[in-house]
Amino acid sequence: MQMVFPLVAISQSEIKHVFYAPVAFVDDAGGTHAATAWQIYTETCWARYCPTWTFLPLVDTYPADNTQLWTAQPQSAWMIGPDAVRVTYAGVPKSDEQLEAELTATIARDVQAWMDAAVRPRGYDSILSACSYATSTNPLYAAEGQACVAHRDDVWAICFALLGEVKARKRPIMTSAEVIAELPPLVWPD
Repeated sequence: MQMVFPLVAISQSEIKHVFYAPVAFVDDAGGTHAATAWQIYTETCWARYCPTWTFLPLVDTYPADNTQLWTAQPQSAWMIGPDAVRVTYAGVPKSDEQLEAELTATIARDVQAWMDAAVRPRGYDSILSACSYATSTNPLYAAEGQACVAHRDDVWAICFALLGEVKARKRPIMTSAEVIAELPPLVWPD
């Protein structure tokens, strides 16, 4: 009998044990079993040593709703189903400040990655690297660096103006893709 972890031992509709790895354990009758039991016990062994136990996989899926702070509930609140035991979560709404900080950080990270990706075809590692060439003695590098500085300045000014409108409730909450769609493209010098 192949056991896949994590798994839960159920007896009389109650969670008896949660096993995250093959470890030694004590059955309901007080018998001790080595960690190797998980590899060597057959269905007959399990029926003999742990006759009241049913093993079910543990499913622990963090809720997708990121407007809440989620806390896993105690085992007594977990849902025991016919094919799995599911961890349950309780959520508390995040404050406007928490949501704003997360939104700002996510959009800033994604906009930064978008600008970095825009300069890579020209051989620059990042927008920062490209901007560092603004004072180069090579005229081509200097022109490209200055174009990148101007682009970066424009992008962040627009980005934070958009976020300000969201914060002031003049616009609905925007995704990174929606913000990036409103940003100007990088224009390289001729």
